[in-house]
Amino acid sequence: MAPGFSLPRKEFENANGTFTAEVDLYRRMIQEFGHLFFFASNNRTIRLGQSEEKELTSRIEEVFTFERTLSLATRPAGEDRNATVWYNKMTLEEFTSKTGNFLNYTVYLNELALLFKLPYRFHRTDKVVVRDVGYYEKLSRILLKTPPLTLHNFLGKKLAYGWVGATDSHMREFAFRHASLKTGVRQMTPLWKDCLGTVGGWAASRLYVDHFVLPGTKEKATEVVNDLKEVFSEVVLKRDVDWLDEPTRKRALEKAAKTHYYVAYPDWLLNDTALDAEVYHFTDKDYVQVERGQYFSAVVEATRRAIGVHFAELHRKPDVKRDFLAPPSAVNAFAAHAKNAIGKLVRWSLEWSLL
Repeated sequence: MAPGFSLPRKEFENANGTFTAEVDLYRRMIQEFGHLFFFASNNRTIRLGQSEEKELTSRIEEVFTFERTLSLATRPAGEDRNATVWYNKMTLEEFTSKTGNFLNYTVYLNELALLFKLPYRFHRTDKVVVRDVGYYEKLSRILLKTPPLTLHNFLGKKLAYGWVGATDSHMREFAFRHASLKTGVRQMTPLWKDCLGTVGGWAASRLYVDHFVLPGTKEKATEVVNDLKEVFSEVVLKRDVDWLDEPTRKRALEKAAKTHYYVAYPDWLLNDTALDAEVYHFTDKDYVQVERGQYFSAVVEATRRAIGVHFAELHRKPDVKRDFLAPPSAVNAFAAHAKNAIGKLVRWSLEWSLL
């Protein structure tokens, strides 16, 4: 993956020019976040003395400078269109060597494998695809000359800000206030929408199907799609179709025969146990008990297990039917874009087949 930061490279790069206002706002955000996270609790705010305030400002500036240095080590926007930038295939051993041996990536990934209780271990000959490998070459040199305290504060800030959704209203209000200053948004997103985004598309799609999709709809839509596929093949097979030569006709029929399509939703979506297993890879033994006052701890544990699932998939062979199946909510978004670019007949078929 390409590294990402709180501000785009172009804003850090033009901190004293075009993007002065955006960068200053980010500085103030970090400052306020430092007060909120390190110097405040739910029931009281600790009043800082002059020396403590000065110390906080110094630490925040170190974090800002470090993040800016990391951002400037990435490639400018647009350069990653070159395949030599975003597709660098090499072994873990080669990756470790190419980045100065600062971090042994085979050892590092195996430490994660133990943490997430994976059923396999990584080997130095395992191959990875690295995007913007030049960034990781620079990263080693940057880390070597950065004080441990700065690294600690930077990671603490990143970790804490990443858990905004699992904290109380103070953090939501903080995030909204700064989003309002930066983008002009006038109203905070309702809590239920944030919760829905956290749950994800498949669970929301299940609720939608339960409440709004009439019995038999999927079956009727499937018939329409099957009919369209048959008609397509019949048209291609007609010898009087002069705009198709024989090699193209053959490839078209082969493609039609191999095309996978899903109408409305997969059958397992309506089964709670199957939904947990297929989408979230959870079984009965995986559920995390949420106790009063322990919500944050439960979210951390559930997230750790969910991340472990993604790591476990690294050694799983790709499967078109399994890996490219999108939830109905995402498919509807694809259809909305498609309907603006294709003819009436295809629009009609999409509206029936994708529901």
